[in-house]
Amino acid sequence: MIGAALLQVIAQEANRSRYLPAYRSLTSLSEYDRTTTTLNKPAGVVAGDKMVAAISISQAPGYDPVVTPPSGWTLLVKTSHTDGNWISHTHWYWKDAGGSEPASYSWTHENGLGSALVFAVSSTPPGAPAFTSQNGTGTTATALSLTTTRANQLIVFASDAWIAPGGALSPPTGSTPSFTERLDATGEFIYLASGVLAAAGATGNKSHATSNSTGEPWSAL
Repeated sequence: MIGAALLQVIAQEANRSRYLPAYRSLTSLSEYDRTTTTLNKPAGVVAGDKMVAAISISQAPGYDPVVTPPSGWTLLVKTSHTDGNWISHTHWYWKDAGGSEPASYSWTHENGLGSALVFAVSSTPPGAPAFTSQNGTGTTATALSLTTTRANQLIVFASDAWIAPGGALSPPTGSTPSFTERLDATGEFIYLASGVLAAAGATGNKSHATSNSTGEPWSAL
């Protein structure tokens, strides 16, 4: 009986720790003007990892490009913002990595200016990741709170600013969670940071200063 009970406890603990996600790696493309966006597979991806991609495309107002993803990728959300002279659309996709992933992934779309990224997370449950999304204007981008139901879950903060940060930005502050910067580079309109939320619960809203001037738009997830 003791042996059986011990095995049951071990099994329960293994099930709890099965999905302790960790940021794995990222690939990106800086500012471009093209009709096909090709991103290399992030380094170290194995079956069961989750990958999230962002394809940012900008053009004149009224422009709303049709984006065709590679096989296996599903649209998570499209964020859009405009300054009245240009409009920017960022299409966010996700997929669960299989046992034989290609070396790269290509999205086709109408011609436009923008940037793109794909990042991978290890040890995630299958299915679409939970997210919040909102748009705004000004020098501070704010992502709305998420609430987790498990301990030690990975939280990713992303902002899509009107002005490329060029390495000048910082992650949201605080300890729910503490964020590590993942992408903040010249020619990249999308900023990315991640951190592990130790205890299940709400993250609270997360904000950081953008490179925008007053009135210029942003999106945050």
